[in-house]
Amino acid sequence: MEFLKEWTICICLTLVVATVLSLLAPNSSNGKFYKTLVKIFIFLSFIYPFTQNSFEFTQFEPIEQQKLNVNYQEKVANDMLRDKIIEFLKNSDISGAIVDVKSKVNDKDEIDVKNIIVIVPDEYEVEYVKKLVFDNLSLNVEVLHIGQQNIG
Repeated sequence: MEFLKEWTICICLTLVVATVLSLLAPNSSNGKFYKTLVKIFIFLSFIYPFTQNSFEFTQFEPIEQQKLNVNYQEKVANDMLRDKIIEFLKNSDISGAIVDVKSKVNDKDEIDVKNIIVIVPDEYEVEYVKKLVFDNLSLNVEVLHIGQQNIG
């Protein structure tokens, strides 16, 4: 935005100076040459700011990159934790489980696990699965049966 502001000021000043120089130009044959020089001056002043700016809007990239990094970190953390729980449940002879993990990256770039829901088939006891996961993985999970709705 600063670039656009500076460019606008440059154009305004150039037009004021060019107008004054055009009024001072003689009407003789040298006047055409003089007016051509003023036109070149105007043209160069329009493009000069572009040669000074690299057009790398770096002030915007870190914000967008940071958002992408946070989303990526959350997704990776969710996927890794979900896969770890599913693998553990399979090794514990609990098959068909569905795991949903919700996490958030905080201001210190730490990943806070907000909620873990494990959905198991009806043949498995909810409290048994919850205790099994807590005892072995130290994770406090919410365990539901398939078709049971999560309230809250």
